[in-house]
Amino acid sequence: MTKNFVKPSTLVVDIDAKRSICLSAVDDEPCFLRMASARARALRDLFEHASDCLILLDTSGRIIDINKKVSEVFGASRKELLGKHFTGVGALSNGDDPRYLRDFKKVLAGNDEVTCISIRNRRGREFILECSPSIIKTGNKPVAVMFIARDVTARKKMETELRQYTKDLEGLVEERTRRLKEAERLAAIGELATMVGHDLRNPLASMEYTSYNLRTNYASSLDKDGLRMLEMLEEDIDRSNKIINDLLDYSANIRLDLEIIDIKSILKQTYRLLKVPENIKIVDLTKSEPRIEVDFGKIQRVFSNMLKNAIDAMPDGGTLTIKSKEANGCVEITISDTGAGMSEETLKRLWTPLFTTKAKGMGFGLAISKRLIEAHGGNVSVQSELGKGTTFTITIPIEQQKDALGL
Repeated sequence: MTKNFVKPSTLVVDIDAKRSICLSAVDDEPCFLRMASARARALRDLFEHASDCLILLDTSGRIIDINKKVSEVFGASRKELLGKHFTGVGALSNGDDPRYLRDFKKVLAGNDEVTCISIRNRRGREFILECSPSIIKTGNKPVAVMFIARDVTARKKMETELRQYTKDLEGLVEERTRRLKEAERLAAIGELATMVGHDLRNPLASMEYTSYNLRTNYASSLDKDGLRMLEMLEEDIDRSNKIINDLLDYSANIRLDLEIIDIKSILKQTYRLLKVPENIKIVDLTKSEPRIEVDFGKIQRVFSNMLKNAIDAMPDGGTLTIKSKEANGCVEITISDTGAGMSEETLKRLWTPLFTTKAKGMGFGLAISKRLIEAHGGNVSVQSELGKGTTFTITIPIEQQKDALGL
């Protein structure tokens, strides 16, 4: 006798688009539903508690669903964000809306490139999000886009800091390399200067003695032309000695004999060494405070060089203005003239030894001045405009760092 037999129905459910579950008994259907419900809850939990922002948009760009991380980052509740267009959540820069809309269209067209966006949430916090899109399709038709937005703010900050550190390190290496090359160059110049100075000072001493003897014992026997020639000889001897001294000074190691004094006092004593033409007016607006720790003789030499250059730049007369002020633990001194100014080409080569625009100059004055200022831990810069004049700005620390001395 044939028993009644009910052929079991077969229900196939696509799981993760990779495998199928076949349930072959009608009375197993409630079990399947429970499994499906449990799986749905598990997936929802994964969605809600994901460490990245998960944003589901429809094809028009409106927000369909979000997880908790989105609310935390954007500083808005789920209710405030659902249904809004992604450009209207108030976190993106309005000026970038056209770009974001173009990028969204590219995503719908199949572009799944990872992009970074910057947002400022309602609490004022800034975030950098790395967004990875994934298109959800029915058949071949896009119906939604899932964006996984990872908070990379800390990483980007570290990358920026690393780039800056690398740049600073490269700068330090470059500066150290420059200093080593400069030290080698100065050593070579120093060796040459010592040899030249030794070889030239003996004949210069003989010439100096001869000129002194002529002026002392035979000046009455010389006519006007003879006296003028003797004067020229003495000037050239002095100039030759100065060249040798400048060579030695430029190449020598600098040791500072520090004392505490103010800029105005140094300038007052420097003025006594200058020959100021009547058609040049000096306006001293420097202050007696603060007092600074410097080598008086060396800073006086710097001021003497700078002031002489300013005076020479005004052969037809003008005004020389000197100011000082305290700034960031330093004293800043500006020396401004109303002379002819300098060209860009001259400015580029201004601090180069042996470069000069003067007929009788050797081009050591400014180069030595720069070394003396840097030996104090300071710096010097220049601004100039043809026909309007030149301003030198000298910055010197109020207190010296002992380990920075002796450059």
